[in-house]
Amino acid sequence: MNSTLISQSLATTLYGDSDPLNKVFSIDDDMEVKVAGVYEDFPANSSFQGMDFIAPWDLFASEADWIKSMSDPWRPNAFELYVKINEHTTFEIASAKIKDEKLKHLNSELIKKKPELFLWPMSQWHLYSEFKEGKNMGGRIQYVWMFGIIGGFVLLLACINFMNLCTARSEKELKRLGFENQSGRCDCN
Repeated sequence: MNSTLISQSLATTLYGDSDPLNKVFSIDDDMEVKVAGVYEDFPANSSFQGMDFIAPWDLFASEADWIKSMSDPWRPNAFELYVKINEHTTFEIASAKIKDEKLKHLNSELIKKKPELFLWPMSQWHLYSEFKEGKNMGGRIQYVWMFGIIGGFVLLLACINFMNLCTARSEKELKRLGFENQSGRCDCN
């Protein structure tokens, strides 16, 4: 429980070039933990960028007074939980299995809405991250569609403008070549 994984940059900051494995450091001056492993820093474009360490939930729950004194630990929605599902299952199957877990642990008389747990794949975090009553309502994908429609409209206007310019230029070119008759109209027969 008192073991943690630290990032390469934190390992360099704390221990320099020496091996950080099995060394002890303090989190928030109150939790002593041992380094069990070092992971490569996450890239700057990652949702996990800047995460210096990964520690077990039990360590946090045993040290945080507000969690220990909580009368109903299933009530708050203060945390996100990351899981890896088995390669032989889908998110829908796994979500169906955990759907009612929170409801089983809450006092049914205090519940106004029926809470449901579900899994959401990381591949959809950025574009499909808006939820209302447990249903996906879109997210940034709406901006993608909006800018795509605006781009299509601008392209359509550019095509119309190009056709108008070509028509005007062809009329000038015909006049220059002397295909204008006495009435001022173009005669191409």
